[in-house]
Amino acid sequence: MEKGNYEIIRFLDWEIVKLIPHVDKYATGKKTVFRHWHTGIEILYFVGGNSEVWINGKTIHIQEEGIVLVNSNEPHQIICYETKQAKGCTIIISYEYLKTLYKKVDQCYFVLDEQHPSFEKLKWYMKGLLSVYQRRSRNEFYHIKLNNIANEIIYLLLKDFRNENEGMKTQRYAERYRLIIQFIEDHYRENIKMQQLADKFHFSKEYFSRSFKKYMGINFKDYLTKRRLLEAEKILLMTDKQISEIALESGFTDIKVFYAAFKKEYKSTPNEYRKKKSIK
Repeated sequence: MEKGNYEIIRFLDWEIVKLIPHVDKYATGKKTVFRHWHTGIEILYFVGGNSEVWINGKTIHIQEEGIVLVNSNEPHQIICYETKQAKGCTIIISYEYLKTLYKKVDQCYFVLDEQHPSFEKLKWYMKGLLSVYQRRSRNEFYHIKLNNIANEIIYLLLKDFRNENEGMKTQRYAERYRLIIQFIEDHYRENIKMQQLADKFHFSKEYFSRSFKKYMGINFKDYLTKRRLLEAEKILLMTDKQISEIALESGFTDIKVFYAAFKKEYKSTPNEYRKKKSIK
């Protein structure tokens, strides 16, 4: 990710979609891809395991199998809980490519309807993409097949799951909270307070608190703590820094508060967690 929570997706010359297999990304342990956004349309295909996807104020729980779509520039977060059965894949469709196919794509909002006859076809194509990707080492022309299936998926989205009106209100909320999320991303290591954000975005503290909880599905204090813990976990596993130093770098000013928050989130102390992960 670059520029805070805005993710820049770089496509190869031949790619119209970027495919990410879950077997690499979500195979073992609880994995969190924190709130972020990008211009490409994202489709997540889950097989097995237990996952949770937060998109623009709504939380979707996935058991065993499911497909989730994330529209362009929608803030979203993915949590895959500890399992060795998680499979499936994520694709991100090039927005620039979409615009060459349909000039009015900026006005589109895609909504997956599980009752629509094309939904099962979409699921079948996602399985096909994953199958082609997994056999890529045996086919030097796999990218041609991959793009063919990707185009079938894009065709279904534009023909059967396009809504050019529904997204207007949703996108207004998304824009507001992209700015809020970005501000937190830029300043979570500092001693920021809810009143500071309420003032910056011209809300009363009470309204901001209610609005944040309703949209994000978590209160401001807990969100800030989780973001700091995510940074602490990264430093903990990638460096040999002292725990007190990690706490301060992550935005915690009280080491006792850090230890309590870490143990609540990861079910172990920072030192225990570091030792456990280093063994694997």
